Amino acid sequence: MEKLKIYKNFLNKKDFKNISDLVVSDYFPYYYQDYQVKLEKHPEHQYFSHTVITDGKMNSNYYEKLIIPFAIKLNIKDLIQVGVNFTVNQNKAVASDWHIDAVNEFKKRKIKKGKTAIYYVNTNNGYTEFKTGEKVKSIANQFVIFDNNLKHKAVQQTDTKYRIVINFNYTEK
Repeated sequence: MEKLKIYKNFLNKKDFKNISDLVVSDYFPYYYQDYQVKLEKHPEHQYFSHTVITDGKMNSNYYEKLIIPFAIKLNIKDLIQVGVNFTVNQNKAVASDWHIDAVNEFKKRKIKKGKTAIYYVNTNNGYTEFKTGEKVKSIANQFVIFDNNLKHKAVQQTDTKYRIVINFNYTEK
């Protein structure tokens, strides 16, 4: 599908290792979330997150370590929302509801054309599925960019202890 741009080995080895070591460390703070998609009320959809940017404002002391390696490679005008998502293996492929990331933040700013991107920190059998039928596997250091209006859902892994992705919502220059 032409609306999806998939990049394998997106970051150089050093940046990939630094980010991976950071978000898988004992000191990186994650916060419990009851659901993956707002208004979703499925008890098995809980996960942990670390919000780096919310509503265009920095919300994390790890901003530079997490954002700079991506900002150098992307054509970012304005970062709307960035978060690190950590799901734990539940021994079944739990899927979120179909959704559009940061939909309220884009609307509030009257942005009609933005981008969503997902960076996969670790390899596992989880994936991102798009309403159009495409699936993007969770492969370490892989990055997918798509129009922010594409509905998608996260499908959790069953073969590793955790799945970590970094979600970016932004506008381009």
